Order: sequence, then structure tokens, then C-alpha cells
Amino acid sequence: MFNVVDGFNSVLVNAPPTANAGTNQTGIAANTLVNLNGSGSTDSDGTIAGYAWTQSGGAVSVTINNANTVTPNFTTPASAQTTILSLVVTDNDGEPSSPSTVSITNLAEVIPDTTAPVITLTGAATINLDVGDTYTELGATALDNIDGDITGSIVITGSVDTGTEGTYYKYYNVSDAAENAATQVARTVVVSAVVIPDTTKPVIVLSPATLTYNLTVGDTFTLPTATLTDNVDSTISISPVSNDVDTATAGAYSVIYSG
Repeated sequence: MFNVVDGFNSVLVNAPPTANAGTNQTGIAANTLVNLNGSGSTDSDGTIAGYAWTQSGGAVSVTINNANTVTPNFTTPASAQTTILSLVVTDNDGEPSSPSTVSITNLAEVIPDTTAPVITLTGAATINLDVGDTYTELGATALDNIDGDITGSIVITGSVDTGTEGTYYKYYNVSDAAENAATQVARTVVVSAVVIPDTTKPVIVLSPATLTYNLTVGDTFTLPTATLTDNVDSTISISPVSNDVDTATAGAYSVIYSG
């Protein structure tokens, strides 16, 4: 209260209170309960009788709990924003203050990364080599929904011995920054012995090796033993495909073998 004198009368005038909405806050996490504090508000000639908090800034509306108390609160939104809150206080004479504002800046909600990266082989999943060939690692690529291209983090294990016939495997693994591991991918490498074309014909060997027999009518003719010998395949016994020998009748006859 203060006196206003007009020369004849003295009138008591109420001084308006001063609102204090508190200290600005930054770096607050999303979806976090924030407490406001208007206890710094004052009235030079009386007491603070009422508090009225409202939102005056921020794209996303928030709900102020206990908005007519000295220490209300609200929950920050999921998206990043600076929320402006205004406080108007009223003194015991019903005089309102000018608004005092406070800003609360919150970060965007952090959504946990639970998606694993994906590995894709470069080149064929199965590679066929001959013994003595050189194996060239074709590698793979890896993409993650958050980290992007993480090909450089792929770990390749397994070995290939091109000097020894066999089936070998190379394994590809990678994890993203959130430690989500990709499904392991494998490449099969088949190393085969070199196959040399067989161009040598087999040989028919007779035992005895007599090719011409001179017999007298009535003699007994014994077929020679015949074997088929090959440089690659095994030796086998064979029988004639044609035999018209008749020792009871004079004439020239043939015994034919084929392999």
C-alpha cells in the first residue's frame, strides 16, 4: 500500500504483486515429470493469495497438474520442444501481477534400437574351385536401420585351403552400435580335384595271345581268355560278342570281342 495525496485527501493504493515463475530448465528427457516453483513470487504490501499457471509457448500442449498452486508439475512431450509456462499471482487484495515466464526445454524421446543389421554376400553363396586355384575373398555388405552402412565392421572367419580337396566355409558377422547382432551368413567354398579328360581307348588282351588258330575237323577249340584293360578304369573280363566257330565243318570262322 502507498499513499496518493491530491492536495486534500490521502488515498491508500495497493501495490501489485510480482510473479516469479522460477528458473529455466534445459536438457530434460522426454516424458519426464517437471516440477515448477512459483515460491519466489512476492508482494511488497501484502501476501500472495493465488497462483495461476498457463502454457504460453510450445507446439505440443501439455497438461499442468495443480495449476493453481505454488508448485505444479507437467510431463514433457515425446518430441523435442521448449515449453513456455506463464505464472500470474494474485495478492490478498485481489490484485494480479504481470505474467512471469519460465522455459522448459526437453529432448526428443529415445526409442531403443532393437533391429539387427542385415548382411548380404557379395558374389555367389557357393564357389567351386579346383585344387591349386586361388580363393579371392569377395566379402559382404551390412546395412543397419539406424547406423546405416556398417560394412567396415563385418568380421570374417573361416579358412579355405585350395591345396586340399574339400568343402570349406567362410562366416560373416556384424553388430550395430546398439549391439544388435546380425544373422550370421556363410559362404561355401568347394575345392575339387582336377579332372583330366580320359582320351585313351581301352585294350583287349587275349590269353593266349594267338590271333589265328589252325584246326582239323573234329578238333576241340578252346576260347582264349579275354580281358579289357584301361589306363583309368579297372581291368575286367569280357566275353565274345560273336562266335561262329564250328569244328565239325571245314571253313574259316571268327571270334569277335568288343569293349
